[in-house]
Amino acid sequence: MLRVLILSIVLNFALACAAIKLLSKSAAPPAPGASRVVVLLETQSVAVSNPPASLAWVTNQFHWRQVESTNYEDYVSNLRAIGCPEKTLRDIVVAEVSRHYAARQRDVRIERPFWMGGRKLKAAERAEAAQLKALEKEQAAFLQRLLGSGWHGWQGTMRMDRFDEQALARFLMGPMEDETLWRTLQIGEKYEGLKKALDRRTGDIFTDADETEARELSAGMRREMQTVLTPAQWEEMVARICAMDFLKGDVLELLAVTPAEARRIALARSGNGTTFDFFGNKREETPDEQELRERQFTNSVAQLLGEERFGEFQRAQDYKYRELFELAQANTLPKETAVQVYDIRRLAAEEVGQIRADASLDEAARRQKFDQMQGALQRAVSGALGTTAYQEYLKRDGAWTTNVTKL
Repeated sequence: MLRVLILSIVLNFALACAAIKLLSKSAAPPAPGASRVVVLLETQSVAVSNPPASLAWVTNQFHWRQVESTNYEDYVSNLRAIGCPEKTLRDIVVAEVSRHYAARQRDVRIERPFWMGGRKLKAAERAEAAQLKALEKEQAAFLQRLLGSGWHGWQGTMRMDRFDEQALARFLMGPMEDETLWRTLQIGEKYEGLKKALDRRTGDIFTDADETEARELSAGMRREMQTVLTPAQWEEMVARICAMDFLKGDVLELLAVTPAEARRIALARSGNGTTFDFFGNKREETPDEQELRERQFTNSVAQLLGEERFGEFQRAQDYKYRELFELAQANTLPKETAVQVYDIRRLAAEEVGQIRADASLDEAARRQKFDQMQGALQRAVSGALGTTAYQEYLKRDGAWTTNVTKL
């Protein structure tokens, strides 16, 4: 009994020590930098009657099947209903309709054996061409009905995804919104196609009736464009197109005119755009009207540029001066050298004319004067240009220095 009592005391003491040790560990302070967070969660039980088997989350996801339709009218309506931009809508619809009609065009092509010829071949080709033309008209009418007044019935050839073509179009037509630019190009390409058809039909040999038709095409093109463009946009486009003539002739470089001056000169030439002709048709005017128009243009340019620069403008219109200007540039000669040789040529031509008109001179005396001029001209021109440039000029347009009678 004594042993059992002693064993029980020892065990109780051991249990008491273990309990004290565990309590001391749980009450120890947290380690440096550590923190204790106590989160109290409050829950609430809600009773739901007839709970759904699954939940469907509704989002604003878009599926193309929401707008697709085999009916083109419904397709267009659906695209407009979701706010599709008009240009994008037009691109989508034109592409879809074009694919549809391309398949129909393949179906109407007549299979012809390779040995077919003569009248049968021509008849087959005419029948096929007539069906293709009918499909083309049907497609244009269908697109007009689908797209409304914004569609001009001409798909166009300019690729607006090509930055080089787009940059050229914007340069020629001036600043305007994308939609305005696109519609103006469509009008231009439509009438260009009609003009090319006229040229093919006539073989570029126009009767008076053909000339009238060409002028009416240009007038129609002008009227349609002016319904799309503002007056300021129309004027800017005409000025830029007319100014291209100066760019081709290097007149801007010869005169060093500013863009604003080039614009005003171009507008003066075009009659401020009121009678501008896209196809370069001759104006319906009498000789007196033509002379009056040229005088008004000349006076406008003279007033704009001043006396000295107007003289440069007149020289720049003459290809003989442009030849001399290019020659001087190629041989690193100053522009004044080109002006000097041009003036020598002009004065020599006047002198030759006076000698020819002098009735007091017989043929021998006239020849003697020409010979005297010849030597003086050669010395003057070769001295101004130098040996190398003078030899090059003889190969170009300088034959008059060795034979003054060619002036």
